[in-house]
Amino acid sequence: MKFPKTHLIAITITVLSIVLLSGCGSTAKLYKGTPETGLTLMYNLDKGQEWKYDINMNNATTMEMMGQAMEMSVESIASITINCDNVLKDEGIKGSLRIDKIKINATSPQGKNEADVSGFVGQKFPFNLSPSGEEVIEGIDSVKVDMGQMGGGSQTAFKNIFKIFQDLPATPIKIGDSWSKSDTTITPQMGSEMNIIINTTYTFEAVELIDNMSCIKIVSIGEGTIDGGGEQQGAQFTIEGDMENSSTFYFAYKVGKLVKTESLSLMEGSAAVSGAANMTIPMSVETTNIITLIK
Repeated sequence: MKFPKTHLIAITITVLSIVLLSGCGSTAKLYKGTPETGLTLMYNLDKGQEWKYDINMNNATTMEMMGQAMEMSVESIASITINCDNVLKDEGIKGSLRIDKIKINATSPQGKNEADVSGFVGQKFPFNLSPSGEEVIEGIDSVKVDMGQMGGGSQTAFKNIFKIFQDLPATPIKIGDSWSKSDTTITPQMGSEMNIIINTTYTFEAVELIDNMSCIKIVSIGEGTIDGGGEQQGAQFTIEGDMENSSTFYFAYKVGKLVKTESLSLMEGSAAVSGAANMTIPMSVETTNIITLIK
């Protein structure tokens, strides 16, 4: 029995949603040391001030089904503004994230679909950012985007799109230093639960001038695994895979803000599906993301 493509596309969207997977006043010095002797870093945004970012995220998925390759892609383009209402010692920036522009397009063998997200333009979410880069966007997990039948229906797409800030090291770093971090995430998504484990190594490579700001350049390489399962449109599925990611980001250490991030993530794995038919579907997912400070 032929397995419905809508089931597979819905499962793919779920994987895409999952795989994608600062505070002191301006009168204080935001860093200690030098790039040669060691820098202590933190995010900073003064009360009443704002940051504006452009986000461009692309996902490309290939699945092999019955000897044929099925390709799908999702493009997400957004602009946001982060406003600072208050700065608390050790807690960092307290304010809001406003959606200035958002567009999500999905392409599959069944055609193209543009999600109706126009109603979210201008919407604000309470936003917190710790000095080290821990980001909390209150209420973002509950926002649903209707991707249509071919896109897997209602999705919590915003959580991945608006996760933009990089973690900063807890100890001073100098040029050439490397440090590692392990993250374990359990992600619920549309009747599924995925376990993601990522081990990442960061390296402080250089100091570069970006838009007249002195920025430290940090590159990262990570490896991990993903496993879990759930149900989509009456079909039970499990997913297993290996993940690799790399990124380069630029942080203006003298003023305490992220200037640019370019990242690439790859997942190779398989989805075992049962229901109307039983099958194992090899799949690969490639995600690119570019985040740019525009103000």
